[in-house]
Amino acid sequence: MSDSDDDLLELAGMGSDEESDYEPKAASGRRGLKRTIDDDEESDNDEDVDDEDIEELNPDDDPYPLEGKYKDEADKAALSNMDEVTRESILYERIQEKDKFRERRFLALRAKQSKAESKSIQKGSSSKKLRTSKLSELKRQRERKTNRDDKRRRGGEYDYDEDEHEEDEEEDDDDLRELAGLGEDDEDDEDGYYSDEYESTKKATKSRSGFDQSLYQDATLRDLEKIRSARKLLEKFLYRSEFDRCIPGTYIRVSVGERGQYRMALIEEVKRGGRPYTLAGKPCNTYLKASQGDSKQIINILCLSNDPFTEEEFQRYKNVLEKSDDQRLPTVHDVNEKLNELTSMASRKLTDDDINKMVARKEELSVYSMNTAARVKKLGRLREELQVAIEQGDEKLIKSLQKQIDELSEFFQAHKNTSKLEQINIRNQKSNHEFIRKAEKKLVETKRKQLQNNDFSDPFSRLRTNPKVFYKSVDVVDDAPKTEEKEIDENEEKIKLKNSIFRKEGIDALIKTIDIDLGFNI
Repeated sequence: MSDSDDDLLELAGMGSDEESDYEPKAASGRRGLKRTIDDDEESDNDEDVDDEDIEELNPDDDPYPLEGKYKDEADKAALSNMDEVTRESILYERIQEKDKFRERRFLALRAKQSKAESKSIQKGSSSKKLRTSKLSELKRQRERKTNRDDKRRRGGEYDYDEDEHEEDEEEDDDDLRELAGLGEDDEDDEDGYYSDEYESTKKATKSRSGFDQSLYQDATLRDLEKIRSARKLLEKFLYRSEFDRCIPGTYIRVSVGERGQYRMALIEEVKRGGRPYTLAGKPCNTYLKASQGDSKQIINILCLSNDPFTEEEFQRYKNVLEKSDDQRLPTVHDVNEKLNELTSMASRKLTDDDINKMVARKEELSVYSMNTAARVKKLGRLREELQVAIEQGDEKLIKSLQKQIDELSEFFQAHKNTSKLEQINIRNQKSNHEFIRKAEKKLVETKRKQLQNNDFSDPFSRLRTNPKVFYKSVDVVDDAPKTEEKEIDENEEKIKLKNSIFRKEGIDALIKTIDIDLGFNI
């Protein structure tokens, strides 16, 4: 048996009793390997227990499977019979409960996946360290053997054959690599070896974790509900510094009509600095660029809903995306990444600098809610505070006050710098008001002169009249009976005249009634 074979047997723990220099190391290596395996088994058991706890704390059963709000049909009927206030409060609590359920389930899945990956990496790392240390020990053994061969060759102990020595070295190298667990195609470069091992570990992790197949599938309605931006959430995080970066890529429920019609849309961009509008009782100048397929529009936050998506809205959105050339449904992996961003934004603790920036933004918008008098009053107060700060020599306060004064002055200047057309309109309005005032003044003066001179050239104007009062005396009262008798006689004469023959038969009848005495005797 050659010296190299003896060395290999010694390293494997099979050498003689006399040459046992590496037996303790080999034995300790086996014991260390055994301890490593035992530790891995114990860690596996611990992780299994943790997984069981996670499954108990995060069940997969949906508490409200019916329409995302009801337990079953009976529960839906019971809620329908309640009054509106009670029903809405219960549904709101259920929505909050379901959001917490989704968050717990997602965190449980993430924890489970992270543990599976860390477990695989730990095993791969321990295996790599074991194999590397074993290979290093074999290399050191080979160097010692080479040194002994050199000494023997120089001492003339045996005839040295170069070809035979090279063949022995090649065989020894193969044995060393095989004993170290490396194949023929593996290289001795440490970086390349680690990268190959890590690549295989990643593949094994994906296959063991069970999430690889679903990560690149199209997101479902439940997945998109995780990254839905409700109106109340946008109001809450509106002034965060990372708001403009995290919100694009989320989905919103937009009102498109007065009859309660809603559509599902994607937020592409956050735009600030537009015309202010009232949001939750406070001025807001933030707008959202939303898209649905190839259709894009700028909307304000007031158009958004707090309620979850419905199946009908999701199907309509999918049909629109099928006709679009630019957009498609995100994958589950994309949804998870966006959810991580939103969770990071919501869970990050605010610093003093963040709070100061948020307060500055709100104060900047508060100018829009003031009237002109309030703005002038605030500008005067700021100038007084600036004068006091200059006298005290507070540089930091001076810069802050000067910045506020400049912003408020720019606001006034922006209103003064109107367009030329607006200036012409203002001038014409003033001219019209002056002309109307002069015409009304002239009309009042004309009427005053007419009243003084009783000269009414206008037939439709109201005439001035002087009232007259009539009084009855006692004599007039005494003559009243005589007057009445006279009137009665006159009426009788009129009646007789009316009923006379002349009135009935004419002039001939009147002539017949005349009796003429001629004086003839016959």
